[in-house]
Amino acid sequence: KAHGGVYFFKCRDGGVLEGSSVVVCDGKSWNDTAPTCLSPTRHPLLSIQVDGAASDEVVAGSPVTVVCDADEGNPEPTLTLFKNGEPLGPPTTGQNTHTFVPLQEDNTAVLSCNAINAAMPEHLSSETVLNVKFGPSEVHIGGPDLMLAGEAGGYECVSSSSNPPAEIRWEVTDHQGKDVAHLLQVSESSTSWADEGWQTSSTAVLHPVSGVTVLHVSCTASNSVMHQQVTDQKQVALKFAPEKVTLSGPSKVLSGSDVSLECVSAASVPAAALTWSVTQAEERLEFSPDESVEQLEDGSFITRSSLSLVASQGHDLVVECYGTNDVMGNDFQAYAHVIEILEKPSATMDPEISYDYDDDEDEYSDEYLYED
Repeated sequence: KAHGGVYFFKCRDGGVLEGSSVVVCDGKSWNDTAPTCLSPTRHPLLSIQVDGAASDEVVAGSPVTVVCDADEGNPEPTLTLFKNGEPLGPPTTGQNTHTFVPLQEDNTAVLSCNAINAAMPEHLSSETVLNVKFGPSEVHIGGPDLMLAGEAGGYECVSSSSNPPAEIRWEVTDHQGKDVAHLLQVSESSTSWADEGWQTSSTAVLHPVSGVTVLHVSCTASNSVMHQQVTDQKQVALKFAPEKVTLSGPSKVLSGSDVSLECVSAASVPAAALTWSVTQAEERLEFSPDESVEQLEDGSFITRSSLSLVASQGHDLVVECYGTNDVMGNDFQAYAHVIEILEKPSATMDPEISYDYDDDEDEYSDEYLYED
């Protein structure tokens, strides 16, 4: 500086000189400040970290940190983070980080980092795709609730979306909880992309056998991410006709007496419908019976119908009960019962009458005693 001097400045290849390339000192002062070499940055280094360590996959609901580091450049480049094109926080220089909790809908989201400095006309970008692991939230079984014994029925189990795809497991038990999985023929599962994840579906054919009244079909979906499983189940009632109907009541009554009758169907699915026919002297009488349905432990039904009437003087009563359900179509089970109408003895005869009900014979026995 005491003797003065001239300095020439030049940047390395790729650098851009900012300021004068020549700086002169007259022995007392510099005519300018030293220039600066501006150099463009390279593509930034983008990574995803879980608990401080780089990771290629994350779990929904657990916090992750996106880290973007500058790769050289002068001055330090400005870095901006984006998720699906939306900024994640403000731009920073040198390094930019952002911590958030990903949800299942963030699966396949595009994370990017833009870097730019004064030596560059436009930014450079690095990108990565977010791989969010999550389990299925629900599963659903589709198929009939009623089947005919001996006939096959198809079922489908579909899980909600998950990543990775869920595995589906079927189970079949009878009304006692016994495993009868051999009645179910399961096909290979298939997967399809839906709602940022994989939807798994599985089909199966149920082959119920005679003698079984109800089956419990369930399917369970799970994957490596879930610590618990999701299950749906369906109760399948096997339709069959009642084997018979039974009518109980007296076989002989005095005219004017109250008569109570009951018709009961054998077990069936669905419940049998009972109808009555009461005729006297070929004339059909109309009544309003009371009906109730009882469901048994095995899922089948018994129908009971009761009828009350007053025995009219004259011809015998012919009572018939008919039972049918959807399985029988236009067919039915029937039971006929004849009630003999006995005339009351004359008042001048002053009878003593006793009635003994015989449970085994299901009829009244009568005895008339006359006194002279």
